[in-house]
Amino acid sequence: MTEITLSVCVTTGRRPAFLDGLLTRLAAEIRPGVPFEVVVSDAGEDDAARRIVERHAAAGLPVVHLRHAGPVDGPAHLVDALHRGRGRYLVALADDALLDPQGLAETIAFLDGAPEVLAAYAPPNFHDDTTGRSAGPLHRLDGDAVFATGDALDLLGFLVRHGLRPDHAVFRAEAVRRILSPGAACHWSLVALSRIVAAGAVAFRARPFLRLVTRSGVAEARGRDLVEEQWDLDRGGLEYLVQGLLAQIGAQLDAGQRQVFRDAVDAYVQSRLRLALRQWQALGDFVRTHEILCRLRAMAAGPVPEIEAEIENPERLPLLVAVQTLARFANGLAGVNRLVLVGVADGPSLSSLLRELGLDRRILVTPPVAGAPAVNGSSLVFLADEAERQRFLDQGYAPGLIVSERDLVGGPA
Repeated sequence: MTEITLSVCVTTGRRPAFLDGLLTRLAAEIRPGVPFEVVVSDAGEDDAARRIVERHAAAGLPVVHLRHAGPVDGPAHLVDALHRGRGRYLVALADDALLDPQGLAETIAFLDGAPEVLAAYAPPNFHDDTTGRSAGPLHRLDGDAVFATGDALDLLGFLVRHGLRPDHAVFRAEAVRRILSPGAACHWSLVALSRIVAAGAVAFRARPFLRLVTRSGVAEARGRDLVEEQWDLDRGGLEYLVQGLLAQIGAQLDAGQRQVFRDAVDAYVQSRLRLALRQWQALGDFVRTHEILCRLRAMAAGPVPEIEAEIENPERLPLLVAVQTLARFANGLAGVNRLVLVGVADGPSLSSLLRELGLDRRILVTPPVAGAPAVNGSSLVFLADEAERQRFLDQGYAPGLIVSERDLVGGPA
């Protein structure tokens, strides 16, 4: 029986179009002559994925399908998929991501030449699949770095310096055997890294082998889901990693070292927050951008020039936050199908901005109509002037569905 060199372990759920597109690409892109298999771990609610896998298997793709009995969360799904692979090397892949064939081939060649390395990590590329163009890697590394079991402090410093979370790797089978927990209070990738580096060396390579798709010709790409917000798990994962590294070298931290460590953890979380700040701003989520900015300012005990410089049109951010907050509040109200703008100097411009920032099309934006009856519960009223509130209460509008500009602009600047 031919040894399997590579297992591509795919997690999928309720997105058959993405799975079909991915399997088509894998069949065409994996380097000829590399014995490989595709393992599809399916957490969907119907047989769509099974039918797709059977069709590709009949066309010659070495693919198998495994079905979960019920819903499974992301890290547990990934652990399951990896442990089903039989290859010498294994890589986990979401159904809406893509491999970089050349980067993958180079990573496998690197591992072939470095038998002491149990896992080769690399930052993914952001990729627009409609144009075939890459926007560059999530993190830019100056070059490759290898850390042996005893390189505890060097590995910690590398992660903190680059704000890097070890999410994506080509693993040896021996490394996958160490990945048994999806993480509970700690991010799974840092728990896995701690356990792997206790058994052998790990590498961080500058050359990506995976592409995170921001725009897709298959279906709507996940875009917003690419932004990670698990900062408490990041903190917990780094603490777990450090304790594991200290255990390897039989050391404990004194009071001064503990403060240095705390500062390092804060710096790591801050770098993850800054990454999310840039991504959410680019995606037009100004509410999240503002909240993350407030957290960064609190961590630094005030504004930090290099962080503030990353905000585009900072003088406009408060307006965007307020309008997007109003749009999302309206979207979340059951039965509301009308937003009444009262006392707004330029109603059409505000209406257009509300749409741009996410107001549902089902909600009609109108000025107040004289003599029109208030249909209780179906209209949200926005007041430019708080003094108008009583007038609309007297007309029968629901008190909880009257929002003024004053209500929207409260909170930290």
